[in-house]
Amino acid sequence: MLFQKKRKKTAKNIEDLIEKTLRELAFNNTQFRIEVTQETDPEGKCKINLNGIDRIDFLFSANIGEPLKPLAKIASGGELSRIMLSLKSIPRRC
Repeated sequence: MLFQKKRKKTAKNIEDLIEKTLRELAFNNTQFRIEVTQETDPEGKCKINLNGIDRIDFLFSANIGEPLKPLAKIASGGELSRIMLSLKSIPRRC
């Protein structure tokens, strides 16, 4: 549980840094969220898969009023390029 709280806090820090960088890249109305969730079995125990216990989803909205949707499904090539640039510009320790 402690690690999940740290992951969620780090995800929030990364979201803020990415949105700041996207504004610097003339993406003024975008929203970017990192959703950290855990799946549980019917008994309420965490499911463990090949990638661990957390599921990480990047959500994105390019325009005001549009709902956040999975980045992989809606982002254009140009949007993906700017988001990747934003990710790469984040310091190693947030």
